[in-house]
Order: sequence, then C-alpha cells, then structure tokens
Amino acid sequence: MTILELNPDYVDAHNNLGNAYASKGWFDEAIKEYMTILELNPDYVDVYNNLGNIYFNQGLLERAIKEYLTALKLNPQFMLAHYNLGNVYKIRGLKEKAKEEFEIALKIKPDFTPAQKALETLENNRGARVVGQESKP
Repeated sequence: MTILELNPDYVDAHNNLGNAYASKGWFDEAIKEYMTILELNPDYVDVYNNLGNIYFNQGLLERAIKEYLTALKLNPQFMLAHYNLGNVYKIRGLKEKAKEEFEIALKIKPDFTPAQKALETLENNRGARVVGQESKP
C-alpha cells in the first residue's frame, strides 16, 4: 500500500509525486497532482512554484509568472519563487525586474549560488537560460 492509498489527502505526498513526474517530463501527470493539492489546500505555497516551473519549461511564460506571483502573494519571503520569477523576467528581456528578483532571493538566502550566478550572468549580459527550482516539503 502507498502513502496516498493510506491517506489520499496527504498534500506533501502529492507534491513529491508531482515533482517526480515533472522531473521525468510527465507534465500532465504532475499538473494533475498539483491540482489535487490545490483542491485540498489552496494555500499550499509550494504548488504554485512547481506549477510555475512546469509552465516555464513549456514556454508558457505568462502562466509561469502568474503562478510565481501567487506563491509570493502567499509568502513574500519564498526565495525560490523570487529566483524562478527572476529567470522568467530574464528570458523575457526584463533585466531590471530580473535583477530585482535575484537580489530579493539573495537577501532572503545570501548563499543561494544559483541566484548569485544568475545575477552575475545578468550583469555580464550573457543571459543563459536556466530551469526553475522545485519546492520540496
């Protein structure tokens, strides 16, 4: 028996399963798990970050922005959402907005290397694409 068979309302298990699906590129399955979380707990902030990552990876940047902003509305100190939002802004060529998000992420977690590198890359105008960081419970 699986954890979800024992407790189908266990949102962390749905989140972990969604992350596993997403890491394999099974985005439809991942979205299904994330939507189950939203039905159970619409304030589960990690799910918005993870949905944003899926949309980011599918090139649906406006949808990704919406999800990251929802995560930040629920938790303004959510470092990964700031970092991931910065990456979307960077891809869209919104360098000032991207810089602001990377700097906020670094204020929250000064030793977060991906944000440090993204900010350096942005300042050096190299603009390499990076993928979003998943939220884990």
